[in-house]
Amino acid sequence: MQVNFNFNSYMLTVAETLKELKHTEAAPKYHRASSISEVEELLQNSTKTSGLQLIIQDDREGRIIDNRAELLIDDKYRVFYVVKNVQSLTMEEREEALDDCETVVKKILSKMFYDMLRADNQGADKDLLFFDRNSVRYQTIGPIGDNYHGIIVMFTVPNTFSYAYNADDWE
Repeated sequence: MQVNFNFNSYMLTVAETLKELKHTEAAPKYHRASSISEVEELLQNSTKTSGLQLIIQDDREGRIIDNRAELLIDDKYRVFYVVKNVQSLTMEEREEALDDCETVVKKILSKMFYDMLRADNQGADKDLLFFDRNSVRYQTIGPIGDNYHGIIVMFTVPNTFSYAYNADDWE
């Protein structure tokens, strides 16, 4: 069975439906960046961002796993950030922002775990069928940009692809 997790579309849906975020075009809470420096620039120069923000890092990094089957496994590393602007530099406000971010991170991970179990048990959307729950790592981040603090989360969701040689691809 070939599986391909669409990280951008999944996280956009999360941003649009999670009550703490409620991303819309008028009030953007979801962003894409290809590196930490692009995240920094986004949070430094954006006048539209306020409150909690969900940012995915959509670079392509992973590893290929040969499980001696018809399909290879493309174990892609996924990264997202939940950040919040801290107006003052007090430790109390920073801790409050980190607590808010951690709450949102746990809700996102809970949804991912739920969707993974549904995919396995109920034949629902198979995108998260192979989500590796043991791969999840997180750490605090900040200050970045215009005094944002938050949590960065890293995990893997392996995709599969056929490695069959096709002579028509070559001259």
